Parts: sequence; C-alpha cells; structure tokens
Amino acid sequence: MFDLPHVIDSIPEGNDISINRISFISGNVFESVPKSDSYILKNLLHIFNDDDCVQILQNIQQVAESKAKILIIESLIGEKNQSSFGKLFDIQLMVGTDGERTKEE
Repeated sequence: MFDLPHVIDSIPEGNDISINRISFISGNVFESVPKSDSYILKNLLHIFNDDDCVQILQNIQQVAESKAKILIIESLIGEKNQSSFGKLFDIQLMVGTDGERTKEE
C-alpha cells in the first residue's frame, strides 16, 4: 500500500494484514511512486484535474516494470437523470473536492 505519510502512520502496528501480505510505503504520487509490476488506483484520479492525473500516470510510467499493469477503479457518473452509486458518491465528495468527472471526461 502506497499512501501519504499520515495515512501510513495511522495503520496500527502488528495488524494481521501487515505481517505477511502487504507492505506499507509512505510517499506522494506527485513526487514518485515505488517500482512495481502492478498498480491499483482506486478512487484516486477523480479527485484531481487532468494535469495532475497525467503527472501521476507519468510517475508510474517512469518506474513501472516493462509489463506492468494499471488497474483504475472509479465510479462513473451517468449522463441520464437516474439514481446511481456514482452520483451518491459524487454528493459525498463534493464537500471536499472540486467535483467529479463524467464518462466523457
């Protein structure tokens, strides 16, 4: 898991997850990312503008192994006026962000 230092520092030591299955690495995706053969970006890119998203992906590209995979998991906002998880998620995030992306964006 790669996240900001305050997030990594908040993980209790000795929890079952940290023992054998995952490493916790602190850092900033705008500065650098760890070298890996896979990257999962979940609910991350929707927070940032296009230029910031490009910077994050370029930082991954610079260090990623030659056959690395990137899995991007985001909720999409539908175009029609229908209920969806993405819209509910958008309302929750509007308080602290500049808004969400539509499918076209």
